[in-house]
Amino acid sequence: MHLSVIESVVACRLVGSRRGSLDPESCARQAAAFVACEITEVEARETTTHLRLATAIELPWLEELFPDEIESTDGASYDETRRRVVRLRQRKFRDLVLDARETDQNVPLDAAAEILAVRVLSGELVLKNWDAQVEQFTHRLTCIARWMPELGLPTWTEEDRIAAVSQICHGAVSYKEIKDAPVWPVLNDWLSSHQRHLLDTHCPERIRLASGHTPKLTYHPENDPFFSAKLAQLVGTDTTPTIASGRVPLLVHILAPNQRPWQMTKDIPNFWQNGYPQMKKELAGRYPRHPWP
Repeated sequence: MHLSVIESVVACRLVGSRRGSLDPESCARQAAAFVACEITEVEARETTTHLRLATAIELPWLEELFPDEIESTDGASYDETRRRVVRLRQRKFRDLVLDARETDQNVPLDAAAEILAVRVLSGELVLKNWDAQVEQFTHRLTCIARWMPELGLPTWTEEDRIAAVSQICHGAVSYKEIKDAPVWPVLNDWLSSHQRHLLDTHCPERIRLASGHTPKLTYHPENDPFFSAKLAQLVGTDTTPTIASGRVPLLVHILAPNQRPWQMTKDIPNFWQNGYPQMKKELAGRYPRHPWP
């Protein structure tokens, strides 16, 4: 026999996390719950479960006959429509929900933070202040841990991201409460002042060139760190800039007058010797007013 709970006239939920349909002519079609003596599963694109020979039952009977298989839970659930976490109380027979009640009162905050964090990490919910600058900070942590492990700086793993997002979400129960939440108070606690000094020294946000220009560096765990610069900004830079105590040469995106990269190189001396004459030969006619060094 198979216990089921009616959801509509013919649709129902079954024990075993399944769904089925009851014969619309069944005398049990108006019952809150029933036991079916015959079940047929039809395999197609989806499995369809048909129930027949059903007998209506009263839910209190289950508590009387199977007291050890009735479970009451008090937790949290996500309301997709309102984009908020609610307190959810359920009574189950095995895995079949007999009744459920939702309320906005006394929502468990630890569970709410975990639920919201999962949706942030999946991209369903967006933290507006988790921006490109934040991503660069996390990339820098990842890179410096690989380039200079002897510094012992905290790395940045997926587990770290989950922990940080959960911390940002803690105390909130709705997306409205977290979408504009500040991010840096959590990330600033990731490093001590000394560790932050080491990160800024060996894996800086910007680098100073001989011309005085300070281009912004872009980091990615799987690619070379790089910066973009115009020719005039590179004048006087005769060697390839490096970071991480000279261990990591920077990839330089050398911009044409139209601000598009004309060449990407980690060999500045070779550029000045061979690349620049070719660049000037190809572009001087198109940009005659451009001040060529």
